Amino acid sequence: MKPIPPIFSFLIIAAVCWSRSFAGEVQSPPSLEGASLEISARKEEYKNLHHDVFLNLKDGISWEGSEDRIVTYEPKGKNAHIIVVHCDKRKEDYSSGEIYEKNPSLFRRYYLSGEKSYEKAKGENPKPATITFTDKGGYCYYKGILQGYLTCAQKQEAEDLTGIPVTILLDEEKNS
Repeated sequence: MKPIPPIFSFLIIAAVCWSRSFAGEVQSPPSLEGASLEISARKEEYKNLHHDVFLNLKDGISWEGSEDRIVTYEPKGKNAHIIVVHCDKRKEDYSSGEIYEKNPSLFRRYYLSGEKSYEKAKGENPKPATITFTDKGGYCYYKGILQGYLTCAQKQEAEDLTGIPVTILLDEEKNS
């Protein structure tokens, strides 16, 4: 029997890995520790939005302009319940030259949850938002559809994120 040439070995391994990544129904990842969540939608594309929504959240990251934290993550098959807190420390109007707020009472705090009210979202036992996972690429790349609301401490209207796509990139070191 002739040995298999190296290029064919590589193609066979790649095909097996690829088929494992996409085979069957997509399951929610077991953990989002250290993950990045990207939510991007224009109000022109989604009639349920009041404003454009562009968030790139990184669990556990705290820098001068932002703090992000996944408060709740409960995977259940192809769905997952989630609550995320995002604190934006940038000034809305930085014409004075300063970009970041110094006064914590002026920080914009957001909750991604299943609650339409900011007070309920930050309260005890808030209803979580739901992600239905629709696609998986490789080991650490997921796509899904949100069902929930983005509420803000300073704005009275909640953004209805129902049907909005979310992209998740897992931290390979924490989820391997």
